[in-house]
Amino acid sequence: MEIREFLSMLNEKIDLLIGDREALSVMKLAEGSLEAFFEGEPVLYSLDDVKVV
Repeated sequence: MEIREFLSMLNEKIDLLIGDREALSVMKLAEGSLEAFFEGEPVLYSLDDVKVV
């Protein structure tokens, strides 16, 4: 494998990792925003109500 091919492959993997990290950051931010939004709302379902198939 040529060095250029290897570097290109590494760059693609780094880009994917950066994209994943950005997505996780946005999800964490959204979670905090929604938590504040729903803070005063009653809890309709508990964790016991959740069923995993």
